[in-house]
Amino acid sequence: MGQDSTYYNLTEKEFGELILKAKSGFQVVVFNAEWLGSGQMQDEIIEEVSEKFNQNFEFYRVEKEKNEALALNLGVSDIPVIFVFKEGKVVRYLKGLTSKSLVEGMLDELISEN
Repeated sequence: MGQDSTYYNLTEKEFGELILKAKSGFQVVVFNAEWLGSGQMQDEIIEEVSEKFNQNFEFYRVEKEKNEALALNLGVSDIPVIFVFKEGKVVRYLKGLTSKSLVEGMLDELISEN
C-alpha cells in the first residue's frame, strides 16, 4: 500500500472507532495476511478498486494474525475475506481471492441500492 493510498491498515481499536461506530457511508474491510500469496493479490485488487470508488467507500485492511480476537468475533477463519459495513453492520461479504470485476460489481450494486 503506497504512501498516497486510499486503502489503510487498521488495528482492532481503530476498527471499533472507524467501522463499528460509523454513522454514514460504507466501509470496506479486508482481513488478510502479509505472507499469503493470494492475500497479496487481493491487496493489489483492492488498492485499484479503492482508487475508483473512494468517493463512496472507505477502504481498510486488517492483518488477521495481529487481530485474532476481532477476526474470531467476525467469524473470519479463511483469508482473504472482504466485508462491507454500513452503520457498523455487515451488509455484504466475499470470501477467498475475489476478482476486480466481482468486487466492483458488488460496490456498484451497493451504490445503486442507496
